[in-house]
Amino acid sequence: MGLRIALLDLAVLDALEVDSLAVFVGEDERPLRGLAGLADWRLCGGLSRLLAGGDFRGAAGETLLTPAAGVPARRVFAFGLGRLEACDARVFAEAAQHALQTLVRAGAPSAALGLPDRPAGTEAARILAGLAQPLPMDITLVGDGPALAAISKAGG
Repeated sequence: MGLRIALLDLAVLDALEVDSLAVFVGEDERPLRGLAGLADWRLCGGLSRLLAGGDFRGAAGETLLTPAAGVPARRVFAFGLGRLEACDARVFAEAAQHALQTLVRAGAPSAALGLPDRPAGTEAARILAGLAQPLPMDITLVGDGPALAAISKAGG
């Protein structure tokens, strides 16, 4: 299967052709940023309402599945990172592994995953690219230019 990269942008989000959208959310990340923020915008604040209502907190290991009315995917998964100040490469690698395993178990043939701010976007991109390579699905990593350039230079 393939690994693609896409620039973080509303027009790019709207043009995605994936089964599932996967975002990473920090417990102390309000307002939402990155792909989570763009998806929340397209979902008319749906993720923010779930956070405000306590249905999802963004705690480490926490997973949320919600319908994707408003984004070009069948479903949206949100994966908690815990407190962002404590989200280092090890914590993110665990969250990324959990996210990818969840997508595989859900039978997703394709998914777009947003790169979080923590750990640094370039490090998160390398971690996700490394974990995604052997998976039986098409993966699109969505992030900012420098993070995506790091994958391109590494041949991901």
